[in-house]
Amino acid sequence: MIAIDEESLICDLAETYHIYDYEKLPPLMVATLAVGLGVDSRIMMKISGRKLPLHIQLLGLLVDQLNYLRLEIAGNTNTPCTSIIKIMLGETEESEYESFSSGNEFEAERRRIIEGRNKNG
Repeated sequence: MIAIDEESLICDLAETYHIYDYEKLPPLMVATLAVGLGVDSRIMMKISGRKLPLHIQLLGLLVDQLNYLRLEIAGNTNTPCTSIIKIMLGETEESEYESFSSGNEFEAERRRIIEGRNKNG
């Protein structure tokens, strides 16, 4: 664990066990304490490749499911729903949909696209 991220391990040992200088302890004791750190400790999250604590991920998934359920109950099954968990993990993508606030705005964009195609081709 020291080789992976010593600073995270130091922070976790200080936060969990109030150990501020682990080098003064026997190596076997430090290893035992390090293995006993929780799954949401900095070093364990780094080892497992997670970006967020488990309880935050579960809350994000719960919010996403509630949003999907809300849309289904409202009858808007074709409406794309933004995933909170994807936003929190930084996995958002550019939307393939473009929305307009009025019909005039849509027509203006339509004309621009048609004229652009005619000019190019």
